[in-house]
Amino acid sequence: MGGGDPMEMTRREFGCLGLVLAMGARASSAEESRLHRFAYDHVLGTSLDLVVEVAGADRAEACETTVLEEIERLRRILSTYDPASEISRLNESRSPVRVAPELLEVLGLYEEWRVRTGGAFNGQLGTILSLWTNAEATGAAPDPSVLADIARQIDGPAVDLDVEAGTARRRSPQRLNVDALGKNYILAKALQAARGRVPEATGILLCIGGDIVSWGGPWTVGVADPRHPEDNAVPLARTRLGAGALTSSGGYQRTFKVGGRQYPRMIDPRTGRSATHVLGASVLAPDPVTADALSATLCVLTPAEGLNLIASMADVDAVIVDADGAIHESPGWTRRTEPVEIRQQAKNAWPAEFEVSIELALAKNPKPAPGKMYKRPYVAIWVEDAASKVVRTVTVWGNAPKHIPELSTWWAFASKDQALVQAVTKATRDGGSYKIVWDGLDDKGKPCPQGAYVVHVEVNREFGQHFKNMAGAIPCRTKPAGVDLPANMEVDGIKIRYGAKAQ
Repeated sequence: MGGGDPMEMTRREFGCLGLVLAMGARASSAEESRLHRFAYDHVLGTSLDLVVEVAGADRAEACETTVLEEIERLRRILSTYDPASEISRLNESRSPVRVAPELLEVLGLYEEWRVRTGGAFNGQLGTILSLWTNAEATGAAPDPSVLADIARQIDGPAVDLDVEAGTARRRSPQRLNVDALGKNYILAKALQAARGRVPEATGILLCIGGDIVSWGGPWTVGVADPRHPEDNAVPLARTRLGAGALTSSGGYQRTFKVGGRQYPRMIDPRTGRSATHVLGASVLAPDPVTADALSATLCVLTPAEGLNLIASMADVDAVIVDADGAIHESPGWTRRTEPVEIRQQAKNAWPAEFEVSIELALAKNPKPAPGKMYKRPYVAIWVEDAASKVVRTVTVWGNAPKHIPELSTWWAFASKDQALVQAVTKATRDGGSYKIVWDGLDDKGKPCPQGAYVVHVEVNREFGQHFKNMAGAIPCRTKPAGVDLPANMEVDGIKIRYGAKAQ
């Protein structure tokens, strides 16, 4: 799968650093016949994307079924959101509790990483996270002395494990939270189960909520830039991922909103406070558990401390973006990745640093057609000038090339430029809010002059509704401007703003 890259991934995980899956329609017909894509929402509280390279749709579906079954099996053990799960039962007791071998293994991994990171990674944050969540409701940040007291209590092993007896016992009253490492443990196990069920597969790529594990390939994967949280932002770098994992963490996009302030949702277990000196970190590692433990830790340590930790690990590399936007890389990161060329905007008539932002809220719970499963909508966003000439296709969301033409208004002109279609097409998105920006360049990278423009949005959902003519006119001159588009069955609202870039 070399050459033209059958697919390209851009990872923007909304739970942590926020990388979204983006699939390019670049395969030859022969390659495409071996690539099978599956997408689900509401898996472990987020979205799942699976790509299998194998001959035969039945074998790909066997892989899909195996992945979903393994995820559900382990969810019943490890999910803190399920009151009937084994981790939830353990959180309700201070006595030894008989648990599955998988939970014993995850708890052992948390202890291993707590020691290796000097306490910067810890699985005992359940109580602290609850305090921060409550603070959002009350408007008052948690008492630092209370946080410090809890931090002292969790500065040590979380549980007593008896592998022979199959039991675990909590050592402190502070609740366990194994969601992060648990999700990546599930990723690893699901991939392992899929390979065992379909050994003839030559490549598998699995992404849950942006955390990626792969085998075969190599797959071209983009690493999102935490300095640019927009959904269609250019990635920081690309890498070719074979057998291994890529995870990213950071609190720059997901925060606790308390009393008019925003605190990153990255907690330093040593203090209980929000960690603020790193925007985000990405890690390449042989397995997703290692990658996740390290990417989370790098958001707590200083960049220098983080790079020292990475230097002590075999076959692991990382990039850290600090709070000031400076980039810190391990020596091997530049060997394993390549930077993404960013088009330089020439000087034009727009005021300096002005752009058009489009905040799109896809309906979170649209009703599917009777007897049909919910499908993520396909979306196209483009811009026309006052003469109704298309100047820029901003982004297109759609997993399957065969369904892209169903965005019929956009396709009527875009189909004439397949290179453009391939460049802008990304994966579909789950219901939720997204921010897209137009930087003032046309499709050929040339700056647009001041003037009146129209932003068009087309949404089409299989077994749902097709809205072709959502459009808002906005003057792009010397002053900020804005327009809102009304909600409908597929979109909760669209806000279009012209003005200075958000700092």
